[in-house]
Amino acid sequence: MHGTLFDEVTAGVVRPGAGPFTVQIEDCFDHGNWRVVRKSTGEAVSAPGQSTRYPVVAKAVLYDDGRWLIQTAQAQRERRC
Repeated sequence: MHGTLFDEVTAGVVRPGAGPFTVQIEDCFDHGNWRVVRKSTGEAVSAPGQSTRYPVVAKAVLYDDGRWLIQTAQAQRERRC
């Protein structure tokens, strides 16, 4: 991979109620200045017309031992941010 990756992360829905404490995180994932290349040749392998800026929505869960873990993450390539 070559180039610069840009992220713009915001916390969204917070659910502090009973059960595990969860937070929805939305990341504006921008890889417009980033190229995925074949290691052996340096040839670009990105799909033509692929969106380079889209939200990724994740759900983080706080466990009893104090660790935050990402439970789900979904790239929403049909949207732009």
